[in-house]
Formats: sequence, structure tokens, C-alpha cells
Amino acid sequence: VMFDVDVKGGLNLKRAYADSALAVFVKVPSVEVLEQRLRNRGTDSEESLVKRLNKVKEEMEYAPFFDETLVNDDLQTSFDKAQNLLDTFLEK
Repeated sequence: VMFDVDVKGGLNLKRAYADSALAVFVKVPSVEVLEQRLRNRGTDSEESLVKRLNKVKEEMEYAPFFDETLVNDDLQTSFDKAQNLLDTFLEK
């Protein structure tokens, strides 16, 4: 089962399932890259964009508490890395 949750939810799941779960923190290469991606989409108001960016800055501080960190810099590359992380985890 795969969950897409915020950092606190991810850490709570990891705490509940311990070594039976793989906690992967997915992050953007930088806040600036994320801002550009969001602006290019054009789906957020300026207020919403500022809130999202502030939340990302806060959530990035949680990365060290996850088992793995995956930088989402290119969709296919990130997918391949995620598949490799999962395959390696399941081999244990």
C-alpha cells in the first residue's frame, strides 16, 4: 500500500509500522524551482502560492527523519528512482 500524505502523516505511519514501512520524502530541487513550476501552471492565486511555498519550506525540515529522500527534478528519473527504492526495500 502506498500513501501520499504530508510529513506529519508520513512520520506517524512510519512510527506505527516501523521497519515494515519505507518512508520516502519527495522534494523539489529547490523552493525557487517549485515556485516557477507553480507559476507556470497558473492554477494558484498569489496568496495560495505564498502559503504553499511557506509550507514547503517548513516541511523540508522534516526530510532527515525519513528513510530516504527523493529529489523530483525530472518525472521519469524520479519515477525510476522511486521504483528502485521500492524494489530494494521489498528485497529485504
